[in-house]
Order: sequence, then C-alpha cells, then structure tokens
Amino acid sequence: MCSDLYLYFLDLYNIEATIPVTFRQTNSSGAPVGIALKKRVNRPLLPNINHDSSFLRHASANSLLANLNSPEWEEDLVNREEVSPLSHPEQDLVDALKWLNSNDWQLKEKGLFIIRCLANCHSELLLCRLHDVSLAVTKEVSNLRSKVSQFAIGSLTELFKTLKKHMDQEAEEIARVLLQKVGDSSEFIQKAADQSLGIMAQSVTPSRALAALMTNGVNHRNPLVRKCAAEHLLTVMEQIGAKKLLSGSRESVETLVQTLVKLAQDCNQDTRFYGRKMLNILMSHSKFNGYLKQCPPSHDLSYVMATIKQKRTEDQSSQAPSAKSQRGSKSGSLTLDNMPSDDGYGALA
Repeated sequence: MCSDLYLYFLDLYNIEATIPVTFRQTNSSGAPVGIALKKRVNRPLLPNINHDSSFLRHASANSLLANLNSPEWEEDLVNREEVSPLSHPEQDLVDALKWLNSNDWQLKEKGLFIIRCLANCHSELLLCRLHDVSLAVTKEVSNLRSKVSQFAIGSLTELFKTLKKHMDQEAEEIARVLLQKVGDSSEFIQKAADQSLGIMAQSVTPSRALAALMTNGVNHRNPLVRKCAAEHLLTVMEQIGAKKLLSGSRESVETLVQTLVKLAQDCNQDTRFYGRKMLNILMSHSKFNGYLKQCPPSHDLSYVMATIKQKRTEDQSSQAPSAKSQRGSKSGSLTLDNMPSDDGYGALA
C-alpha cells in the first residue's frame, strides 16, 4: 500500500502546474522595535539611544535581543507579531542556527525570533539553507518548554506562509511532528499545531500536502490526530479536484478510496464526516463511475456510499420546498446533497 501511495502522489505531483512563488514582505514600520527600545532606555544606567526612525527601521536582531532576559521580555518576544528587516541578515542567520543548537532556551527563542524576521523580510536568503533551518526549527517543536515549542510552531507557520512551494521537500517531516503535537500536548499547543498544518495545506504543492497528511495522519492511533489530518485532507482534496485525484493508476486510486472509506468509518464523528465529504468529492465526478466498473466496490465502500445516499434523502425530505430552492442556488458548494444520481448505484439502494 505504501508503494501505491508513493506512485499516486508522484502522479499527482507531475500533472500539477508549477505556480511562481511570491515572497511576502512585511511592513517595515519600526513601531514594535521602538517600543522595545523604549523599555531599555528607561532602565537605570543605560545610555540614551537616538530614536531616529531609520535606526529603528533597520535595527539588527542582535541589538534587539541582547538583553532579553526578564519574564516581560520573554513574553514580548514570543507574542511579537510584527518584525523588521535586519541590518546583517547573513550573519543573523548563522547566529540563529548556532543558538538553536544550544542548550539555553533563551538563546533558542532568540534564534527562532531571527528565523521569523528572516522569513518575513529576507525570505530569499533562507533558500540556500532551507533544509538546515527547517530541521532546526522543527526540532524545537518537541521542546519541553511550552513557550519554545509554541514559538517554533509559529516560526514554521511563517516559513510556510512566505516560502510556500519551496517548503515542499520539508512538508512531510514537519507534518509528522506537528500531528504528534496535536495528539499529546496542551490545548494551546494543539491549536497552534492545527493552525500551522492548515497553513501548510494551503501553501505547499497540494499533492505534497496530501502525501504528508496521509502518510502521518490517517493511520495514527490517536483519534485527535486522525481528525486533524482528515480535516486538512479535505481542504487539499478540494484544491486538487476529483478529476486529478481520479487520474492516477487503478491501483493508486483504489488505495486512495480505501483510505477515505477507513476515515468515513472512524470512531470519531468528525473524522467520519470529513471522510464522507472527501468520498463525495470523488463520487460527484463521472470518472468515479468508470472506477467502479473497473474495481467493484468492497462491502465497506458499498456501505459508506449507501449511508451517504440515505443521509441525502433524509436531508431532502426534512427540508421545506423553499429551503430546497435556496439550496439549489448553491449547487456549487460541497455538501452531501451534491451526490450523483442513482445511475450506477442501483445495487446500493
């Protein structure tokens, strides 16, 4: 099954068009930096600092992070959303990787903050060492200090947002680690990991996201992980579309269908819902009829398809005519009401 999945994902990757990557640049306003510097100059024994706007706008990460040792600085660093360009980004990248490899959690936070600055303001610089950066940041997702873990997850999110398809090669390992955090961490870490996976699903090549989520999520023993993977798989499958999903070899499509049937029968209600929605994407395309002719449906597939059809019938009968007419105007949306006709499925009625 693993080899079939690999061939299936390879087929999808080869038929997808290459989309140019546009690097997002963050507003270079120096306001957050100014606030940080103001805190420093108000402390006793520190010299006055010229608050010229050009200085604030181009302040180096080293000057920003040199004395961030107090709890209030730690909180400010982790929660800082706006970042500014760095004066010496090449050296800052070297320092960041060195700090991430240290045993000092404060240095690790400083390193992660620099990575976030680089991702937003100097994203092209990261391409030459993207694998090293991704490994170093991903490693900190498992840090026992929750703030470091949260900051690392946020840094991965920024990498996905800015580098997009350049993160294709890193997606599978990052997804594995993030899905693990969804299943065994505190609630706020779970939420951060889930959000990061959502950004990944929308940023990298859809076939790579599909492979990463299916490889690491759908067969996981933790029901929360399967639910999370199924939710983001639905997003990816909507991007790819039924035509491409059904364009692989018979064996690879069969593997995909079996995976979705398994999700549609999961013990978790939400996972079942996502699994049936994904099956509906395939069933709504005419190519699925051809697949059924080549591969007669298994007992489980027949049962799930019958369940979906029954649910559609119940929904239709429970709604007033006015509601039906309103729903008809939204036929383009993905709902269980958009099921194909009974043609080809008479045996399941």
